[in-house]
Formats: sequence, C-alpha cells, structure tokens
Amino acid sequence: MYTRIILIITLLSAFTWHLQAQTRPYVCVGLGWQESSYIGLKVPTGPCMIGLAVAGGSSYAALTTDLSYHFGGRIRQDIPRPWFFRMPVTLSRTAAEDIGENGLYGLKAAFRIGYAWFPSPRIGLLLDIGPTWRLFEDGPWLNQPQRDPGIEPGFNLAIYLRI
Repeated sequence: MYTRIILIITLLSAFTWHLQAQTRPYVCVGLGWQESSYIGLKVPTGPCMIGLAVAGGSSYAALTTDLSYHFGGRIRQDIPRPWFFRMPVTLSRTAAEDIGENGLYGLKAAFRIGYAWFPSPRIGLLLDIGPTWRLFEDGPWLNQPQRDPGIEPGFNLAIYLRI
C-alpha cells in the first residue's frame, strides 16, 4: 500500500515539475472526517492551491482532489494567505468483507472554510470545517428506507511541508 502512495506522489511531482519553477509544491499529511488519514501533494497557483491526496488502510481506499482559495490577512512572500475556502471531492471504496458482498463505493463533495498557520515558508498547519454532501453511494443496504441524510459534518487537520 505504501509503495503505491510513494509511486503516486512521485508521478504527481513529475507531472507538476514545470510548476515548481514558479512555486514549489507542498507534501501534506492530514487527518479528517470524510478524508480519513491521507498523504498528498498541493501545488500553489497564485491565491489558489490544487491538490491530490490518497488515503487507505486494510479495507478502505480513497482518492481526494481539491481546490483551495486563500484570502484575507496580509501577503507574505511565498506563503499562502491565512484564511481559505476548500472544495474537496472524495471517491472512496470500502472492502467487501466489511460491508457486504459487493463493498461500498462513494463520491462525496464538501465546502469548507479554514485557517492556515505558516510559521515559515517551509511548514504549515491547516484546519478546516464545513458540510459534506454525499453525491453517490452504492452498497447493499441502500434500498432500505432508513438511510442517513445526504449532508454530514466534516473537518480536516493537515501539516504542509514544502518540497
């Protein structure tokens, strides 16, 4: 599993190499409700950051892509502004032995607001919170009338390290 994560991050670094001349990307490690524990790559592009992250375990796997817009505060050289809106989209799969014969696939989108604290240009700590919408879910019990509502709370805590 960790070999796949390292391979994905290496490939993302290779594909974003031309952007690194403008600004260097961040490797992020985080923990959140909906994203699970993850590792990813964030590429700053002006006031925005584009990211891709993978999460997983023995019976769970997820791929998250997101766009963050940083605003507020004062501009400091090579450091994102502190306040941000973040819009992650997560595609997940839970293994069959935990859920049922076919397993569970899900697609979720969120809208979060958060604060980023960068004590230096090389490291940052981010916290965001907001609602998450279930766009699609496929599993064995979904024909039952007792389904949870489509909106859930979400949060994320991440550490960013500049490459």
